Amino acid sequence: MVLCILFILILIRRQTLQQQQLICGRSTVTEREDKFMRLLLAIFLPWLQFFTIGRPFAGIFCLILQLTLVGWIPACIWSVYALGQYKTDQKIKNAMAEK
Repeated sequence: MVLCILFILILIRRQTLQQQQLICGRSTVTEREDKFMRLLLAIFLPWLQFFTIGRPFAGIFCLILQLTLVGWIPACIWSVYALGQYKTDQKIKNAMAEK
């Protein structure tokens, strides 16, 4: 329970730093820190990872899957896979915006 609260607080702090980055125009969260935090979140709290990438229905289904101990491993794998797809989508979106 404490671990879940800690991850949620870290996620909220990271999002606050990203908002400050947009306002101030300077980088406060490095890309490496962002990848590491998202990967930890995908492994320990897979259902929450889906909510952070904008897929709430997948997050709810993942939470139901994760409630069974047998479903925890597939939920983690699915979350890491979805995170990889999200990063690829972001790269494509950034490349299209530059044109």
